[in-house]
Amino acid sequence: MHEGDEHTFDRGRFLRLGAATVAGAGLIGVPAARAAPPTPAPVGDDVAYVQFAATAELVSVSLGAALTASRAFTAAERRTLTALRDGDKQHLARLAAVLGPDAPQYGDFHIRLPKASALNLRASLLRQATGLAELVAGVYCSGVGDVADAGTRTLLGRLLWSEAQHLSALRLLAGKPAIASGLPGPVSLDDATPRLDTFLGDAEPPA
Repeated sequence: MHEGDEHTFDRGRFLRLGAATVAGAGLIGVPAARAAPPTPAPVGDDVAYVQFAATAELVSVSLGAALTASRAFTAAERRTLTALRDGDKQHLARLAAVLGPDAPQYGDFHIRLPKASALNLRASLLRQATGLAELVAGVYCSGVGDVADAGTRTLLGRLLWSEAQHLSALRLLAGKPAIASGLPGPVSLDDATPRLDTFLGDAEPPA
């Protein structure tokens, strides 16, 4: 997996793997703690959550590249956005470690970012990033309640915690309160998949 800004992956494989069983793998770079978190070993439909999460984080990395390259943000804001993008890369690495060879890969499908409004580029980009972060956090929330494997549930909970911090930072950049009022609800995979699919397009076939 490379760190280029043109990210693509096999969306068809993502959709087919929803109910497959994938052997778990240890997390990458987990810091020492009082007790090591359980190793994710998703079973049955748990895999759909991990596969969706990896796909969504890959899209987040691509969208993050657009934000960090935009002159609509100050140098200090771009440093914040770069830190958020680095966090998304870490999320993706942890999820890819669980999925192994079935993780989304660059080079198979093009990630199609919605066009930002030229009249208010900053607001348009932040609206896209905030909406995607809310979608991802909602799916993590749903997964924490739905998945059967304790290690996978723990991973999704940790990702939810981190994604909530990302979302707060994006809200601040957009001039909104860091914390939204009320309790956000979970988002099911059935509802989330079509929304994520708007970011995905077929790659050009090889010559």
